[in-house]
Amino acid sequence: MAEEAQEDERIALQAIFEDLLVWDRTDSGVYGTLSVPPSLDSPISLSMPNVDGETDPNRLFELAHLPPILIRFRLTSKYPSSSPPSFAVDAPYLSRLQRQKLHRYLLNAWEEIHDVCLFEWADFCQTRALDYLNLLSPPNSNSTNRLLLIGHDETVKPETRLDLCNLLLAYDRNKAAAEFEALDFDCGICFSPHRGSESMRFNPCKHVFCRPCLYSYFELLIREGDVDQVGCPDAKCKREAALQRNRQGTSEGRSLDVLTTIPVPQADMLSIVGKELFERYLEFLKKKLLDGRSDVAYCPRPDCQAPTIITNKDDKLVVCTACGFAYCHVCSSVWHGYASYCKSNFKLEELVNQYNQASEADKRRLEFKYGKKTLERAVKEWDEEHESLLYLKENTQRCPTCNAAVERSEGCCHMTCKFCNSHFCYLCGQFLLATNPYGHFNDRKSKCFGKLFEGEGADALEEWEVEEGEGRW
Repeated sequence: MAEEAQEDERIALQAIFEDLLVWDRTDSGVYGTLSVPPSLDSPISLSMPNVDGETDPNRLFELAHLPPILIRFRLTSKYPSSSPPSFAVDAPYLSRLQRQKLHRYLLNAWEEIHDVCLFEWADFCQTRALDYLNLLSPPNSNSTNRLLLIGHDETVKPETRLDLCNLLLAYDRNKAAAEFEALDFDCGICFSPHRGSESMRFNPCKHVFCRPCLYSYFELLIREGDVDQVGCPDAKCKREAALQRNRQGTSEGRSLDVLTTIPVPQADMLSIVGKELFERYLEFLKKKLLDGRSDVAYCPRPDCQAPTIITNKDDKLVVCTACGFAYCHVCSSVWHGYASYCKSNFKLEELVNQYNQASEADKRRLEFKYGKKTLERAVKEWDEEHESLLYLKENTQRCPTCNAAVERSEGCCHMTCKFCNSHFCYLCGQFLLATNPYGHFNDRKSKCFGKLFEGEGADALEEWEVEEGEGRW
């Protein structure tokens, strides 16, 4: 009779908990384990302790999964009617006192019925144990989340509390990854359905893209050197990333460890682009990081070009840390001594203007002082730079978000920046709403009213109207 009741209970538990149940019948009875994951109605907050073990309100993490409560049991031939299971309960987030309290509750549950109880125990641990043990505090007025309270004894060392938090975070990440890999998602680039195991989800935006599309996207950016664009391909996220880079400004004083700055976790990047392309990505990132610093000089030798941090900006002498070449970091020439002329002691524009406006006699004196070839090269460089600046001023408009120079080759004056996907007016540079970019040209108060095709003529307007008409149909 007892064995039959136990077998019926095993079948019921197996149907519901499947691989969460371990059941082994021996001559001395049944030995088993029930792994019961607590149900969370919504994500809960976890406060990471600081080094002293005190709760740090500035280090909050969300958890959607908690490790299971383990019920290890042994059933004798007297179970279920005459004897309760011999059992123990455990979970990494339960203190000794909480385990004892839960044990007493489950034992009392059998005492009230003297019948099969494992399913009732599992249901309680799954749905009510967290509240019963006061592990969850109610949400406050500023949050809908519930705060997870670590209930360990006061004698627990601070580092143990930190280890526990890290364990909970790792479990939550692994469970979320397993759930993601088992589901299907539409790629945000090709719009085709893909298994989660063939896709990648960005955090915290949660945008999902298939790995083949991400490889093509990342490969193009890396090979073209646009490594700042590596990240979530969603237009809104790209724009937010561009704004963030603008807020950060230069990289002066920032860490040279590029692995701490990449927006995509290293393991994910490696799995998508491979080792060779990932190393190239890091090289480009480091170069961009160094280029943004005023205290970095590059070795002028073509076969070296290694960066060196300038520790004293008042000293023009730099010795390359890679090849030992001594050079001037101001003019990037072989070291010429402290007494010799360095052309960059002057602003390039001032030197060129002084040379161009000088008399023949004064020009010869300048050539003798600075070198004729040096002055000719300075004039050529300034002329090229001046022409470039003049061309950009006359033929481009600056993006209001990332300040990139954008040139219109044809079409209307509604522009979309290729770097950050911002919409703006080519005539005045005003930012335009992506949902209604043409309202700017239809507003009678706007100085660009009626100028959508300014400079393009009637043919361009007619072509646009045809395309818009086809798009509507």
